[in-house]
Amino acid sequence: MCISIIVGKALNNWMVSIKICGSVGLVCLGLTGINGGFISRGRLRTNNSFDKAKDKINNFAIIVGSTNTILAVIIFL
Repeated sequence: MCISIIVGKALNNWMVSIKICGSVGLVCLGLTGINGGFISRGRLRTNNSFDKAKDKINNFAIIVGSTNTILAVIIFL
């Protein structure tokens, strides 16, 4: 997020910041969806080998993705 703000300020073009933050946000949220982060816990009960590491990766990707998406919307407004 900081890098995109610095790049946008240096180039005096905030659309670059919006594109960087939006792209990172969408990639992280897409990665979470592909990795099974949007599946309910009821469906995961049958899968006993579900890793806690997978949960940590999904949680981190959701946090990074949502904050970047929120920042892109704030910059846009």
